[in-house]
Amino acid sequence: MKRMKTLLTELMFPLIAVVAAFLFGGIIVWLVGDSPLLVYELFFTSAFGSLDGIGYTLFYATPLIFTGLAVAVAFKCGLLNIGAEGQLITAAFATAWVGLVLPNWPAIIVLVLAMLAAVLVGGVWAGIPGVLKAKFGAHEVITTIMMNFIAVGLVSYLTQYHYRKVGDPILETFPIAEKVDGVLVGPHIPRMSALLGWVGISFPDRLPLNLVMAMFISGMLAGMVGINEVLGYRYRYYHDFSASYGFTGIAVALLGRSHPAGVLVAAILFGALIRSGLFIDIFTDHVSKDWVVILQAIIILFVACEGIFRRRWKRA
Repeated sequence: MKRMKTLLTELMFPLIAVVAAFLFGGIIVWLVGDSPLLVYELFFTSAFGSLDGIGYTLFYATPLIFTGLAVAVAFKCGLLNIGAEGQLITAAFATAWVGLVLPNWPAIIVLVLAMLAAVLVGGVWAGIPGVLKAKFGAHEVITTIMMNFIAVGLVSYLTQYHYRKVGDPILETFPIAEKVDGVLVGPHIPRMSALLGWVGISFPDRLPLNLVMAMFISGMLAGMVGINEVLGYRYRYYHDFSASYGFTGIAVALLGRSHPAGVLVAAILFGALIRSGLFIDIFTDHVSKDWVVILQAIIILFVACEGIFRRRWKRA
């Protein structure tokens, strides 16, 4: 009972932050000359008012669930993983690479190997800063940010000069699955509508293995974004596929209090905001889709001010 009360208290402050952000968002809409009621009606109906809307909301929320969990795992171990963006980029490329180098293998085997490649590459990419932190004391914020830049540069080079179709204006790899007579052929994850330790590796004595493992698991979770992107959506590596999922995942983890259930709810909220942005932009006179970004920023600001609210709450 006490544990449930503590959990409800912890979730109350993020909920207050969301409600306050929505109130401020409504004031902004009113100040620019549009109706807050119309904007929020468009938000709820476009994101949750139909099966199609719910499907798109979950589609946008899926990568944020994985990156939010990735950041949350690191948080729980006292680490700040700023590198989820690089981890999911390298994992997505590794997923596509497996499909490209094994073109004649059975699709189910390629599918499994591609999934394994995604989580392993994502884990290794996060594990490197973990080892640097554990062995040399290098701060994980600096090293994970640097790994983001290395990931972008390395994957861009490989895509551009080795796995890109000649003449393709888009920076993307060859496809690993294509439609033949309306049927998708090749390794892929079926759409929902169609469905209705450390072996062989030694570490120096006293190296904090838990720290490295935390970063490795965090990277594995971030890498699962690549599975969804390559095997479930585009069936190739597309260079600009990430809408800053890794960085938004930090906000999702903060809002969700680094709890799996909280991360799930926060990711769905952010997914709903992304889904509704286009409809708000089309069906209002003065509010653009950038209002969604402003609302996300207000939510993050209120969550960041939680300490102030907590002190006043205790005094009251």
